[in-house]
Order: sequence, then C-alpha cells, then structure tokens
Amino acid sequence: MKLLPTLAATALLTTSFYSNALVIDFTDSTKWGTPASPQTQSYTSASGMTFNVQVQAFRNNGNPTNYTFNAGEAHSSCMAVTGLACNGDGLGVRNDEISGGSNNLQKIEVRFFDETNNPLSLDFLNVQFLDLFANEGQNNSQAEVATILFDTPPTTSVTGTATDRLGFASYDASGTSSSTLTALVLDIADTGFMDFSLAAITIDEGSDAFKVAEPASLALFGLGLLGFGYSSRQRKPNA
Repeated sequence: MKLLPTLAATALLTTSFYSNALVIDFTDSTKWGTPASPQTQSYTSASGMTFNVQVQAFRNNGNPTNYTFNAGEAHSSCMAVTGLACNGDGLGVRNDEISGGSNNLQKIEVRFFDETNNPLSLDFLNVQFLDLFANEGQNNSQAEVATILFDTPPTTSVTGTATDRLGFASYDASGTSSSTLTALVLDIADTGFMDFSLAAITIDEGSDAFKVAEPASLALFGLGLLGFGYSSRQRKPNA
C-alpha cells in the first residue's frame, strides 16, 4: 500500500466544516456507550437509506475483544472544539485507548454494511481522534502517531500536535472510498506511551451508495408518456 506523508493534525477540520456530512460519533454514549464484540449500530442517510456500522476491537495481534468507552475521559472543552457529543473520548481497546507494541498490537476495525449485510463502500470526508498528543509518544517525549488503514489505498499516518487536555487531531479523508477503516499503532519496537482514541468518522452524504435509484416502474411510465406525446403530435387532425 502507498504510504502518504505524515499529516499534521488540525482543529480546523471539525464536523461543521463539511456540508452534506453524516457524522459517526463514537463519543456518543447513546450509540456506543455499551461495548460489545462486535457492536453494530444503525444510521440513516439524508436520502433515507439505513445502513449499519460495525465496530470490532482486537488485541494481542488479532484476538477479538470488547472495545472500551471511557466516559470519565470527557472534557468540558471537547464539544466546543470538536462539535461531537463528547460523552467520552471515543473508542479504545481493553483498559483504555488504542495502543501498540511488539507483543500487544491493538486495533479498532470499523465496517459498513447495507441492510442486507453486504459490504457498503462509502466516501469519507474526515476521521477524528482524541488523546493524540504532541509530547506523549515514544519515550514519553515525541509526538503520538495514529495509523489509518482502508480496504483500498491509501494508508496514512496522523501525527498529534495538541498539548492541551483533548489531544484532538483531524484527518481530511476527502476522496477516499472504503467499506472498512482500521485504526492502530504501527508495530514498531519503541511505542512508549503512544495511544489514542478513535472519536468520529464523517461520511459524505453524496456517496453513490446513498443515492436512491429510480424505480423501474416510474422509468417505464415516463417512457410511456413520452411515446404517447410523440404519437399525438404525429396524428393528423380530422377533416
């Protein structure tokens, strides 16, 4: 897979930045406050299409486990900065956040399905993180780095720049279509205290998957009207 250059996080790309956006808010306790393995929640697009979002956490290089939702991690400034519900800091693994290391690589997989459980490829706009800091990474002195994998390229890394209590980071995913997103820490020798929470995914409401196809019966009816109009114009008036 192609590895894009590391991107600086910015608080400018919040959910309010985009029009026609559907936000999958993992800080919303009404949807994601009860961890499961996996957990599935339904959403409805502006066009009226219902689809499913499935979250699965993994630990120890591939073993499924419950994700975590830490309500105690919510901060008063979170909603103003991110535009999210901020009942917690998003999705983590096991005892807290998504972390890594050669013996315990953790990850969160988010998959999208239609109502009949077929994979659904959607157009991404934005991926948001919390607890991704500029100074809590390797050796507790370097920037933390989150890695995002899609089921089709690209793969990208998002570097924390925040030094406040939020650790908010935002990745502009415009132009990326995928049915799966995986968030993890790369398996490198020295991950130190590197960890983060997956806070939200913003989907483009204009995704082809959300477009309502014209019913065949309406199309045939329209063709019939056109044919009737044409034949009427061709008919000569009676003498």
